[in-house]
Amino acid sequence: MKAIIIFMILLLALGLRLYSVAKVTSDYYILTKDAADYDSISLNLLSGKGFVLNANDFNTKPTTSRPPGYPFFLSVIYLVFGHNLLAVWIIQSCIWVLTCLVIFLIGDKLFNFSTGAVASLIAGIYPAFIHYQYYGGPAFILTETLFTFLLTLSMFSLIIYLKNRSYSWIIIAGFLFGLSALTHATIFLFPFCLIFWFYLAKDKTSNWIKYFLVFCACFLFTIA
Repeated sequence: MKAIIIFMILLLALGLRLYSVAKVTSDYYILTKDAADYDSISLNLLSGKGFVLNANDFNTKPTTSRPPGYPFFLSVIYLVFGHNLLAVWIIQSCIWVLTCLVIFLIGDKLFNFSTGAVASLIAGIYPAFIHYQYYGGPAFILTETLFTFLLTLSMFSLIIYLKNRSYSWIIIAGFLFGLSALTHATIFLFPFCLIFWFYLAKDKTSNWIKYFLVFCACFLFTIA
């Protein structure tokens, strides 16, 4: 019964997002500002010109104006489906469903099934995470969908570490936080602030400093 409830929540979340994508107007296919930059970089990556914003005979210098995570994500989709914005929006809709699933798992691990299910439902029906007029919706060529998923998954891995005190999970957490930082640079300093969390979450049998250093090493290795 519990599995059916979660399945229905996720199905609702997917249906709402696909409906939103289906209602996208033609002007959303004309990319501007940040979306145009991400799209241009990903196309240049596919054409072998490198991480370049506006490639031409006089400009082949890699850009630092955008983090690399999302353009590489787009380039993989474009490699498989061609320069197809609809494919990106559909895949991002599915990523939002995975985010709702991870939100449920976090609530279930920290509290109980009901808490996780309600939190997942809220995320699933929250308009700013659905509608194409909001930047958090799937019908945008922007980092928010991928970043939210990676950040949520990063927090879940820390929770699993807290339950198991396992080096494998702390390595995964460092790697995921690194991917998050490569997608949206605003998260860059956050992992180092987690030293306070590691200290407060310590127990008598674990060396929290070693865990924190391993976490930081994996984070820095990922973004290097």
